[in-house]
Amino acid sequence: MKQLLILAAFLISIIYLSCSEKDDTKPPVKGNVELFLLKSFNINEGDHQIEESTIVLDDEAFLTYEDLLSYNSKTFTFKIPDNKKDLFAINGNTIHFKAFAVMANSELVYTGYFWPEYSSQGVNWTVISPILAEVTGQLQVRLGYPGMLIEDPIDDRRNDSRIVDIFKRDSKLIE
Repeated sequence: MKQLLILAAFLISIIYLSCSEKDDTKPPVKGNVELFLLKSFNINEGDHQIEESTIVLDDEAFLTYEDLLSYNSKTFTFKIPDNKKDLFAINGNTIHFKAFAVMANSELVYTGYFWPEYSSQGVNWTVISPILAEVTGQLQVRLGYPGMLIEDPIDDRRNDSRIVDIFKRDSKLIE
């Protein structure tokens, strides 16, 4: 009799657990991360900060999600394939000093510039070194060039959850 009660309790537990609905409060992660060059934009007077409400994106992504092999959330670095390194070469159609936007699920996350190390001009905005990208295939996103100044804080959105969640979803996130 005791064994029958234990078996019945076990079966009732299994039925209850299999019939109960999951409580998924977070919607599934959708979309992709892409980098676009900017056709046009305005900057704040006296600095390089891009006014996000004024940006106009190129028609097509400069780097698609397929081009972004991984994202390292500790070093803020996107890895690109070797066949995309030439996009950052100084000769030919260069993207040095051009503005970009990082989009996640077709939403703007942040903007910045492809800012080379040979520049003598500093910039108080998010930057990626095109020289480093060409040599290493790594797009390290930094705050300011040559670095962030205390008096010019930069809103750090490099690890925005929209970016991190998309890369995590596809096992392309390095933590």
